[in-house]
Amino acid sequence: GQPPWSSAFATLLKESHAPVYCLDAYNRRFRTCPAMSSMNRAFLHGDKAGILRWLGTLATASFPDPTPETVKRYMAFRRSTLEKINNDVRKRLVKAGAAQMVLRGGDGSKLTLADGELVKVCKNVYDRVARTYIQRNGDQGTIEVRDMAGDVDVQESTRVRLRKPDGDLAMIAPILVGEHVFDDNSKKRRRKTPQWTFANVLLPYTGLTVHSGQGDTFATGTQLVLDVDRMPDINMIYTGLFRVRRIKDVRIVNYDPNTVSKLLSQCPCKCNRISLRKRDRPRCNAAKIKQFHQWRKYLATHTVHVADDDVGRTERERGA
Repeated sequence: GQPPWSSAFATLLKESHAPVYCLDAYNRRFRTCPAMSSMNRAFLHGDKAGILRWLGTLATASFPDPTPETVKRYMAFRRSTLEKINNDVRKRLVKAGAAQMVLRGGDGSKLTLADGELVKVCKNVYDRVARTYIQRNGDQGTIEVRDMAGDVDVQESTRVRLRKPDGDLAMIAPILVGEHVFDDNSKKRRRKTPQWTFANVLLPYTGLTVHSGQGDTFATGTQLVLDVDRMPDINMIYTGLFRVRRIKDVRIVNYDPNTVSKLLSQCPCKCNRISLRKRDRPRCNAAKIKQFHQWRKYLATHTVHVADDDVGRTERERGA
């Protein structure tokens, strides 16, 4: 549960003066955009003035004129902030002539989706016969309504068509919910009232939280609008900004320099993190702060950048 810079492994590295290897894949992802690379260095080096300058620029600039291929995405800290955005996107699709379906689960849940709406799969489904996953948590794609327009009562056999970015078609299955009871005859737990639903299976994904989007890299040409309101720490803003590769593809809204300055003044271990529940953790000690800065200094002198080709060659040699 300790952060990397205060772990026993980090201490061992420093004592033995061992190098820390870093893949160049991430370092090169901004090679086509020097401005993005410069902003990345400002965040990594803790350049407060540079960070505020870049965020101010992103808050006042506007996107270039969109092309027919341009896709706009939205990101925020709270999911409730994004519900209105996803609803507005769906309304625009319907207004443009897209069909709409309402998936009514047996548990009373209701999920409304429009043809062409971007969604994310949130549940794994494993086929024991084929010994493979027929749907995976994290898969993304657009909905194809076809003959399911209108109200649909979800049954075990109900399937939703999902067109993935690579063109493959996935048939998304519902999940079983309902109260569990113990069957005295079979001596097993069973569902008293089996009910099928798509709630928590498909999630509208035009607007997504920073937590959901971490690890993603949006396709070139995707325009990202990042809402920085109520962000609990600067790392959340950093994670949201760098989902795109070019500075012209990201803009921020609800930017307050004073709030961001407070985030930048947080302790490295986040003990004085701005708490949404107005309940801060106790301050850490000076020794822990010193340990953090020692680790940062160590990385500056002992990091070795490794090219992707070197990693691939090493793996092939091991295989041989």
